[in-house]
Amino acid sequence: GRGGGLGHVRGFSLDLNLTIMITRRIDMRIGGARDRTLSDGFVTVVLDDGTTQTGKRDDLAYVGRADIGMRLGRARTSIFVSYTTRDSQFFSDFGIQGFQAGARVEYAPQGSR
Repeated sequence: GRGGGLGHVRGFSLDLNLTIMITRRIDMRIGGARDRTLSDGFVTVVLDDGTTQTGKRDDLAYVGRADIGMRLGRARTSIFVSYTTRDSQFFSDFGIQGFQAGARVEYAPQGSR
């Protein structure tokens, strides 16, 4: 940070999730999130081209996601898709937009249910 202090970086988040039980073993999860990152003071970042830029953090991100999964004992396998968009008021390199898709395996060890 500049001026001898780092200032405060604050994060605000709202996350909503909905689980729909299709059968006893198969479920669908739908969710979304809104995240905001703000800084009180200035921050300096190194951009993709190697130059530095100074400004305040003021980022706003939205994430939408869905997956469908099957439980097998303590494991759950699923396929998922998500879309993220993030805009930064002062740092163009912090902006992202795009889809992500894939498969996931989750395991809940004994006693963590």
